[in-house]
Amino acid sequence: MSSFRPSKAPVAPADTGLTGDSRGDRHVRSKLIGGHETELHMSPPEMPTLLIVDDDELLAHRLAGLANAIGMHTLLAHDGVEALDAIDKVTPDIVLTDLHMPRLSGRALVPLLRKMPLLANRPIIVLTADASRQAKIELLAAGADDFIVKPVDPDEFQARLVSHARRCSLITDFDRIRIERDEALRQLEDRNKELEY
Repeated sequence: MSSFRPSKAPVAPADTGLTGDSRGDRHVRSKLIGGHETELHMSPPEMPTLLIVDDDELLAHRLAGLANAIGMHTLLAHDGVEALDAIDKVTPDIVLTDLHMPRLSGRALVPLLRKMPLLANRPIIVLTADASRQAKIELLAAGADDFIVKPVDPDEFQARLVSHARRCSLITDFDRIRIERDEALRQLEDRNKELEY
């Protein structure tokens, strides 16, 4: 039985960096290192979903709280097996996985995720205590896009998520345009066939 679940991370304090407008859109601000701010504009249905895969439940809930505070939906899985089960039900926009977990490690999970058509272009971030050059090279070769080194810096974590959420938005827009183009081409081909008869 699967135990993946939506995050029940504690609600962030009132100063989350979220503001709204009359359409219900959210403008998400994240402070960057050096005191600079960046803003991410997301409509409620477009808010990215982050799948957090980590057997350290306390850390997973802490990271979910940080992600929720910048407007992301979160799902939690204890290991790679639960992550695959979760992905069968909900396609995340971003996957954050720890490396060392029981049953299916992050090292084994990353290449499996990369082979999935729905995740082929989605960001995969690896959470690791091993910041060695060799570990990074191996994980990049396996399909990881980014690394977050433990202990996790909250500001850096949120800034990286905002950056990857922007990429997700571009991918989603590109996919929508491609689908619309393919549909228009199909309609043109159908119309041409009708004219030939």
